[in-house]
Amino acid sequence: MTINKYLYVKSGIGNQLIPFISLLRMCDKYDYKLNVIFEKIVAYNFSKVNSNSFSISDLIKVNYDYNIINSIPNNCINYNCGWNTEKNTIQSNEKDNILYYNVCHLFGGIDDNVKLYCPYPCNNLKNNIFLSDLKKYANLITPVKEIKDKLDNYIKYINTLDLKILGLHIRTLDGGFITMYNESSLLNYIDNFLDKNKNWKIYVSTDNKIIEDKLISKYKDNILKMDDPFGNNYNDKFSDNNYGLMNSMYEIFMLSKCDNFVGSAGSSFSLLAWLLSNNDSLEFWNEQ
Repeated sequence: MTINKYLYVKSGIGNQLIPFISLLRMCDKYDYKLNVIFEKIVAYNFSKVNSNSFSISDLIKVNYDYNIINSIPNNCINYNCGWNTEKNTIQSNEKDNILYYNVCHLFGGIDDNVKLYCPYPCNNLKNNIFLSDLKKYANLITPVKEIKDKLDNYIKYINTLDLKILGLHIRTLDGGFITMYNESSLLNYIDNFLDKNKNWKIYVSTDNKIIEDKLISKYKDNILKMDDPFGNNYNDKFSDNNYGLMNSMYEIFMLSKCDNFVGSAGSSFSLLAWLLSNNDSLEFWNEQ
């Protein structure tokens, strides 16, 4: 008999994909069938969510056999996960079809100790058996062709530079990220990095054009960025619309392709970029 796992995810890109990746891993491990409802993506202040708004499936492809569904059948148990990590622990001998919703942690097995792994880490992480395995499943994800083509073309350009690239994610707009942003810490980090790494450039991904402009003004050609974003104008790079979502997905994958990556503390966007990367550790320029 097939045991079905149903996952309902909502909010932003990282908040949806990280639970999805981790539950995909467990379903593959124990031969459960994964069924997912991807709610329309909510970007920062995304008041325009409607029937035309993007879902995750508009932005990525997944090399795994799972179902995207629109409704949950009646014959399943509902697990309101919340911050209760016991609900996020999957075992090998389960007999019930279960719906997981309000997910705040990664899914894992009994030995994975998932309570240690908040999707919004504020302290540096080192790779281990669990995270390494999670990375394998993250890399089953690829962007849709339109995003991938733009990404591939830029990576070809980067390769012509014959330089090492640090990917730097700077999040500032919503929630606790406003208080986590500290310009002095950011500039000190960049100053120290460039002083020690003369032949590197920094690819900057930020949700704030003012910060991007300041960094370009201060560090000139040491800074790389997405120059040709999806949309009608450059400001769509930072917009809370579908163009902004396409640009965000591009940035996640671009950061993951850099030679090294430094994230923003407390950001699932940063954690997702790191899971997609080959880097052994995740550091934050504003570690808490």
